[in-house]
Amino acid sequence: MLFIAFVIVSCGEGPNQLRGVTKEEREQIAKDTSNYTYIRWLDYNASINFGTINAGEKVQLIYRFKNVGEKPLFVIGVTETCKCTLTKYNTDPIQPGKQGTIQIVFDSRTQLDAIRKSVIVQTNTYNDQYKTLVFTGFVRDCCNTDRKESDEEDDRFKVF
Repeated sequence: MLFIAFVIVSCGEGPNQLRGVTKEEREQIAKDTSNYTYIRWLDYNASINFGTINAGEKVQLIYRFKNVGEKPLFVIGVTETCKCTLTKYNTDPIQPGKQGTIQIVFDSRTQLDAIRKSVIVQTNTYNDQYKTLVFTGFVRDCCNTDRKESDEEDDRFKVF
């Protein structure tokens, strides 16, 4: 069945012929190197600095990519490195020449001070098959009045 789906997409029957691919189908796609493509990450070195936020706030980050190959691009999976992140991505194929996104929501409820987190994205691509997306920032303890922030802390992180 998966082979038939690839044939339909490969033969140009339209970009919407293969939609909502299941986890099991994505695992099979990952093994089929004859249908690999190429990806280009559109954000500067796949790293985002969100600046300074108060403890308990959430930040949404969006990483953009483009299918620069000749076959449909699939996000096979996204692995979070901590429970403070939630990811969202489309399971539909990204057709050649089209763009896709990986959305990350960082919940700072259990984090304080300087943070550096990452997620690992797996795609059916020859280049960057496993891409590490990084985000950094500073989580300020808004309720701790004894803490004094220095200018050095505020200047350490710049928004890109």
